[in-house]
Amino acid sequence: MPELSSLHAFCREGKDTTPDHVSIGNLEQVRENSLATECGDEHSFYFSDGEAYTLGVNRNYEKLTGLAQEYVYGRNIRELEKLYFEPSVTLKVLKTHRPLTIIQHHYTRNKKLLVTGNPVFNQEGKIILVVTLVKALKTQRNERFCLLKAPSYTLVGGMVINSPPMQEIIEKIAYIAGIKSNVVITGESGTGKELIARSIHDFSPQKEGPFIPVNTAAIPENLLEAELFGYVGGAFTGANPRGSQGFIKKAAGGILFLDEIGELPLALQAKLLRFLENKEIIPVGGNQVERVDVRVICATNRNLEQMMAEGKMRKDLYYRLNVFNIFVPPLRDRKEDIPALCSFYLEDLNRRFNTRKYLTPAAVKVLESHTWPGNVRELKNLLERLVVLYPANEIGKLDVEKELSGTGLGNICIQETIHTLETNKLYEAVAMFEKKYISDYLSRYNSIEDCARAMGIHRTTLMRKM
Repeated sequence: MPELSSLHAFCREGKDTTPDHVSIGNLEQVRENSLATECGDEHSFYFSDGEAYTLGVNRNYEKLTGLAQEYVYGRNIRELEKLYFEPSVTLKVLKTHRPLTIIQHHYTRNKKLLVTGNPVFNQEGKIILVVTLVKALKTQRNERFCLLKAPSYTLVGGMVINSPPMQEIIEKIAYIAGIKSNVVITGESGTGKELIARSIHDFSPQKEGPFIPVNTAAIPENLLEAELFGYVGGAFTGANPRGSQGFIKKAAGGILFLDEIGELPLALQAKLLRFLENKEIIPVGGNQVERVDVRVICATNRNLEQMMAEGKMRKDLYYRLNVFNIFVPPLRDRKEDIPALCSFYLEDLNRRFNTRKYLTPAAVKVLESHTWPGNVRELKNLLERLVVLYPANEIGKLDVEKELSGTGLGNICIQETIHTLETNKLYEAVAMFEKKYISDYLSRYNSIEDCARAMGIHRTTLMRKM
């Protein structure tokens, strides 16, 4: 634990006095990079150690929140959360190991505060201090910049929660996460179904176990059975001589997330049903029965009930999977989430690309009026284009309108690429453009997974197209 005397001096008087083993450079960086520094001069500090025990607060914090140091000193934030405030940014920082800004509700003064948690690491990379800077939203000096740059949302399990429909989904997740039953998540493409599945995992008794996502539509049908159930050595031409564990076995003790379950062939539907009934698998080419304890969550953008009526979905499998159902509404039906999503993604993009971009209120209004056929994924990709391609920090109404209408810089880049294609045949042009498009994205990202996420496709789909 950092030395309390020196830390208390810093908290109470704002002096540049820090424990010997806390890097002053890191603490100065925390100050300089914090959102509170950008938004005003009057800072309120809350300090905790790497195990969430409160080390101290300064006088400004006491005045702002009504919480005196003697009430919180030495107490664990897990004990204080929900008693005095929620959610705790410190606990989120300790979990994610990265700076985070959220809106926090303080019960002592019944007010919402902008809180930024910043981790301070020792030489071994362990968090030894979390510095939280607190600001009352209504007193921010540069209000437009702060409110546009800072996220005015609640972040739960990586999901931005602002609208009543999303709040209802979170309540449902909290209820069903502790019940080891199968779940079907439905909704249009790009609405964030995998994030919901991950949240169920994070709040469930299986949270210490693996979360294995599988996009069934991205795996060739002739390989899908082997990928799911595994195979023994020599089971088929090209198989690994040592065999391979399937996704089901890899998910043992955790959650198997089957995305695009509506694309699963009927023959495999029958085999999946048998597994769900007895929790046993037989690898392809083998005869050894293996018992696997795993919870299954599925997602689809298709109408499974209609597929049952058409004979494309087994009724017994549907009812076995659909113990709980979560419907994710399209973005056009929850437009109050759009400003919050913009704040969240702009914060992430500014951090990734070392920029300071923000949307004007008029630009946000344009985004709110769009129908978003691609939902959250489309919004995220649009914001990335605006951040990367437009030089000014301020992203205005005209910039957004041009990109949405297809006349912006993103479309110009595409047009230039089309003019360089050396063919008149459509299928060749499509293949060449796809190759150029993928190559461009690969040059901008350090990993296949990050690149695929930015393109809005699954990692295995990208690997297949490379």
